[in-house]
Amino acid sequence: MKNFLLVAAIILGVFIPAGASFSFLIKYLLMGMLFFTFLKMSIKKWRLTKSHLLIPLFTFSLSLILFLLLKDINLDLAQVVFLSIAAPTAIAAPSIISLLKGNIDYTFISVLITNFASAVFFPVALSLLIIEDVFIPVIDILMPVLTVILIPFAAAILLRFISGRSNGKIKLPKDLTFYLLVINIYLGVAKASDFVRNDVDTDDNIIFGIAIAIAVITVMNFSVGYFFGEKNLKIESSQSLGQKNNAFLIWIALTFINPLVAVGPVCYIVYQNFYISYQLYRKDKEKVIASSSP
Repeated sequence: MKNFLLVAAIILGVFIPAGASFSFLIKYLLMGMLFFTFLKMSIKKWRLTKSHLLIPLFTFSLSLILFLLLKDINLDLAQVVFLSIAAPTAIAAPSIISLLKGNIDYTFISVLITNFASAVFFPVALSLLIIEDVFIPVIDILMPVLTVILIPFAAAILLRFISGRSNGKIKLPKDLTFYLLVINIYLGVAKASDFVRNDVDTDDNIIFGIAIAIAVITVMNFSVGYFFGEKNLKIESSQSLGQKNNAFLIWIALTFINPLVAVGPVCYIVYQNFYISYQLYRKDKEKVIASSSP
């Protein structure tokens, strides 16, 4: 039943976007989610796999190819498609995988690889393809990611060290990560909805066209990620390719391109959160079926 809270958070965010005023809390709630997630992670289990490298290779190459094919047809659409495919893994992905009882370590490595690779790829690609003479310092891309990841990571490592020294066992608050996710989804969707209502001044048909294109890309990203994943890592690989760092994309669009292009990641936020809601609902259902089996 609680997973319907995620759908309710999305619907409330779309139709009652008052929470946009509190969107500054998203970063801190995300850090809280990651802190509880990192408490469950073991550095000793870190392992680089083939799919870790396939994911950025696929996203960067396909985004470039589609941009070159579409730019003479519709430049705005080409830019939207480029950003939505090339985007790095969302910082929140390890927390979602934790709720799905998957391999947190795999997803965390994917977050690091794709975000560091994007810090190099995007400045070069934007300057060559989209905006001439643009200069995007690598540190401007990496710093928000590193801040949100490293602070809860260091805090979790420190707490585990202290707990180990005192022979204590860390007791995690039940479902706290889930409820932080619900709040974060509402705030994120509310911010996206408020942006489309107040900051995008264009024909509704264009927005509808972008929304359709992003729906196709969302399905493709999660599906291809599942295909790339090694045995027992299908869900983790799917999440790593499908769940995108949309806040980063919105910043790129608003800072270096134009507000219309930001509609793409705004739509992606809604779609990926609906899919995450479905994943958690399905996981919960599997748990109920397993517990009722003789």
